[in-house]
Amino acid sequence: MKKHDLRIERTRYMLKNALIDLLEEKNVESITINMLSEKAMINRVTFYSHYKDLTDMLEKLAIETMNTVRENLSAYEDDTHNWDNLINFLTHVQKESRLYKLILVSNKLPGFRNEVLNIIETQIYNGIEQSKNAKNKDIKLWYESSAIIGTIVCWLKEDMPYTPKYLVEKIAEIHFSKF
Repeated sequence: MKKHDLRIERTRYMLKNALIDLLEEKNVESITINMLSEKAMINRVTFYSHYKDLTDMLEKLAIETMNTVRENLSAYEDDTHNWDNLINFLTHVQKESRLYKLILVSNKLPGFRNEVLNIIETQIYNGIEQSKNAKNKDIKLWYESSAIIGTIVCWLKEDMPYTPKYLVEKIAEIHFSKF
């Protein structure tokens, strides 16, 4: 069993936050390892002991982020809606709001954005496929995925004025209402 090294975790955390800081100011193409190392208050050698280059760091961050998104969003259940999973996901988004603002609002990491949206759509699709109501599945997928994604984006843009639980309660009310 691998020993958990807090120094490695701390360094990666500092690098991730430094990358987020820099991405809030500039495009990824203009970020250098020197800038990133300086912002994270580490030396370049330390950076290279964790990552081959910036692309490698971004790939590993993407994998970590997508795994977390998948863990927090298990299969969408169309008729009963497992709302707890959406609350868990929004709680995660809230904790990592700076990263998700870059991904979903400013689109500074377009590959990340597409992956996150794809995971959300896949979970909704899987739930619709399991649904007893087989009518207009394509329209239902378009509507529900757009509604959830759009709500998350607006929530982030407005600096998350509601708790994840409250937001999901309101989404559920709207979903089940017969306007």
